[in-house]
Amino acid sequence: MKQVYHTIGFMLKKPEIFYLIVLNIIFSTTWIGLAWGRQFIWLDLSIIFLFSLIAAVDQLTDRIPILFLLLGAILGVTIGCLRDQLNFTILGGLSNSILSILIYFTGQIYQKRVLRWQYASHVFGFGDVYACGSLGFIFGSPLGNVAFFLTLLLAIFGAGIQSKIQGTTFLKHRVKLGLYFYLATLLITMAKML
Repeated sequence: MKQVYHTIGFMLKKPEIFYLIVLNIIFSTTWIGLAWGRQFIWLDLSIIFLFSLIAAVDQLTDRIPILFLLLGAILGVTIGCLRDQLNFTILGGLSNSILSILIYFTGQIYQKRVLRWQYASHVFGFGDVYACGSLGFIFGSPLGNVAFFLTLLLAIFGAGIQSKIQGTTFLKHRVKLGLYFYLATLLITMAKML
């Protein structure tokens, strides 16, 4: 009984997890209904599942482990081999990884020199680099790059809404990108189906 109360208390403290689970159930069942009978439906469901895990782990722990980059690379190479697009898969993964590493180091320099923040808060964390590389491997090039920029646009839009609701300044608002990687994945996956 104590564990049940603890779980309920945790869900009340972090309602984003509940919303993420509901969103995942809605989109997964919608996807199954719309794509039933399509070839390689299990690959698209695996993509949605992987990025829902990334979003959930990011919400729970504020970290995105390197395991998700490895899973994304394996899934992406599998997709690339099945669709005879392995070159695009590798190019997408490498380009997203390089671009996100550049954003990571640029954010570190900006944080130290311009904002003069001394504490260990990251503008763009290395877990975001892992998720971005995974996104690139899964969708390949150039669609993986589009998915990454869509993630950033959704994050800026979401942070703007949250800063207005909470009454905080936009630049000091902390954004967890896991949810936005998931939303971008859903939008790209749904758009590919149409």
